[in-house]
Amino acid sequence: IWHASAALIYIAMSLGHIYMGTIGVEGAYGNMRSRYTDETWAREHHSIWYDEVKSRRSAAPGGAVPAGAPHAPKTSL
Repeated sequence: IWHASAALIYIAMSLGHIYMGTIGVEGAYGNMRSRYTDETWAREHHSIWYDEVKSRRSAAPGGAVPAGAPHAPKTSL
């Protein structure tokens, strides 16, 4: 019973996560598809990530924030 209950909870959480990433949050799917997001959207939905990206690099062309920027490997000079 515990295993079945945990599986159902996991499935429900996975479906909720998929919903939020596609149609639950306006702009989320388009941002994932294009790999860029508007600065305003990034600041409103992911302020910690936005601050980290802004402190590392300047904005991408058109004011977009590169989606992979926080996880990009650092290069030594």
